[in-house]
Amino acid sequence: MMLKGKQRKTLRQIATQLVNQLAYRGEVSADSDIFRGFAQDSSGYYRPITKEPGMDRSVCYHASPVYTSLRDGCALLREWDLIELHHTEEFGSVDKNLVGSASKLRRFVYQIELRVKGEEVAELWNDLDNFVSHKWSQRVRKSVKRSVALAA
Repeated sequence: MMLKGKQRKTLRQIATQLVNQLAYRGEVSADSDIFRGFAQDSSGYYRPITKEPGMDRSVCYHASPVYTSLRDGCALLREWDLIELHHTEEFGSVDKNLVGSASKLRRFVYQIELRVKGEEVAELWNDLDNFVSHKWSQRVRKSVKRSVALAA
């Protein structure tokens, strides 16, 4: 289960965790669309591709199938009162060392927390990882080598 108890995670964290779990299981082809928007680092861990100057936004994690599916699902779960969204304001960057005015970058991030009813539904659907893995193992994209420079 991605979320337990009063644990909070962002969609970015959940998407990254999901992509890495699917890669670790080895049931989904490395050419699957589920990995679009993410690139492996030198340790083999998938990290989100973030926007760089001159980069097409469509290759970034927030335009990936897994992220957009999670975002749409999140809206539905909120409508059904299964999750709670916590609004936080962040400055700077999660994965880049910014300097000057760029370090003052401000954005709003929502953390997701399961409500009691959401935990009950998640427990009933505890085989969801198997369903996702099976469905994505059937969808293959054209083989493309993606690399990304990641800040340490």
